[in-house]
This record gives sequence, C-alpha cells and structure tokens, in this order.
Amino acid sequence: MDYKEMKERINKVINVFLFPLEKHENDVINLIATSILLRGFVTCNNDNVEKSSFLLTGINPSFNRGAEYFPKGLYEKQDYTFLKATSQAKPREFWYKKKEQFGSLCSIMAYLDLFPIREADQRIFNQTFDPFNEFMGKILAITQDAIEEMHPQLIVHANKGSMRYWGKDQGDWMGYIFEPVDPVTFDERVKGIITPERLQVFPIYKITGLSNHPERINKDIYAHNTALKGCFFMEYVMEYRKEKDRQKMYSAKEWEVIWSWVKKQSHSADK
Repeated sequence: MDYKEMKERINKVINVFLFPLEKHENDVINLIATSILLRGFVTCNNDNVEKSSFLLTGINPSFNRGAEYFPKGLYEKQDYTFLKATSQAKPREFWYKKKEQFGSLCSIMAYLDLFPIREADQRIFNQTFDPFNEFMGKILAITQDAIEEMHPQLIVHANKGSMRYWGKDQGDWMGYIFEPVDPVTFDERVKGIITPERLQVFPIYKITGLSNHPERINKDIYAHNTALKGCFFMEYVMEYRKEKDRQKMYSAKEWEVIWSWVKKQSHSADK
C-alpha cells in the first residue's frame, strides 16, 4: 500500500464517520471529536523507505492551537517524510529532537503514528476517541496494513502508554504476541548499551505471532500469519523532560549499535 492509497483509505473512513457525527453536535464528545477531525489528518510518506527497515511509531500527531484547519472534504496536511522532517527541522522543534536521538539513521528510518488524528493533549485524545472503538479500529486496521507491508526488522514504539493498541497483554486491537528478548543473545557491545536497568525502562521483545482474540482487528486478513514474526520491538518514549530521565534514553551512536545487532540477528534467522 503506497502513500496515496493510505491517504485515500483514511480519508474514506473519516468521511463516513465524521458527517453523521456532525448532526449530533449538541453532544459534547461528538462536538469535540468533530472539531478535532476538521483539523485534517496527517501521516508520513514512507514510499521511499526500503522494506525490512527501522520503524519509529507514535500514537498520533500533535496540533498547535491556532494552527490551520481544513475545509470539509480536505483532510490531508502537506506531505512529509521522516528524512525531510528531521533534516529541515530547527533546534527545539519536535523533529529536530528526533534527529538528535537517531542521527544518521534518520536517512533509513520510517515513521508512522498509529492514528493520524491531530491532537497534542493525550488525555483529550483518549477521552474523545475511546468511546468510538469501531472508528478507531478501522483507522488502526489501515495502519496495521501499512506496517505489515513495510515488514520492519525493528519497531520502536515511542509511546509506552498506548501499548494496548499493539495487543500487549490483552491480545485485542492489532493483536501481536510479544516474547521478551533474552539478554543472553546480546553481543558484548549491545550488553554494554542495553543494560538490565535500561531494559526495566525500555523492554525489548520479539513479535512471535498473532493472538486468537475474537475482537482482534484484521482477523480476516491476518488470520494466523504476520510479516512481523521475528521483528524486534521496543517500548520507548518520544522524550523525557527531566535530565535524569533523559539519560536513560539511547544516544544516536547507541542506536547505530542496536540497529547493527538487529540486522545481524535478522540475517542469521533467514539462513
């Protein structure tokens, strides 16, 4: 699924959901949901990223108060790629922080938010859209399709509070099964980086399959098999505000070592 198809599919789901919703604007939750969706959606263009890549994911894009809204029927913001966003970002901007975190790896990385809905406050996002499980499931199904076709070797999900959407512990939503990576498999360089203390904060897993949860999305498409089987997956964060917490995060050079190790493990598994 290329970027154009992804946008078209998202646009269709939002259209079908939004316009009946607008008829019930006396309901506060419906009014907030309508207002948020009329900001337009935004998703990253990963067409030029090679498969078996390094994928960074978040929960949803932010929205600055006073930023532009979109007329009805126009939902996509200006196209962007992860490489372009990080290379052109100015200091202290969101994407500049990603450039500092991942360094040269930005040139080969892909990026996706699970939901392309623009809202900076996570509490407002959850409170507004948690009642609309069917709508959220349809959006997430498109995201899952894109990730499956991307077939990444490493996924870093930088939003620890939204692991439920991956299926962690409950087995619903996308329904992936996670197996903790045994630190014994780390080589000496990685052992010096992914320490037990860091593993407590940022667990790393291997995806081993899909759950049989009856409410798992895309169950008709991905009944048993997933292209993500064997993919490494880390619970991470976008950033920490306190310096003592930021020190737990990996540096750009450390990510290079981790990525090199992941590729070696994946190549060994293919033999």
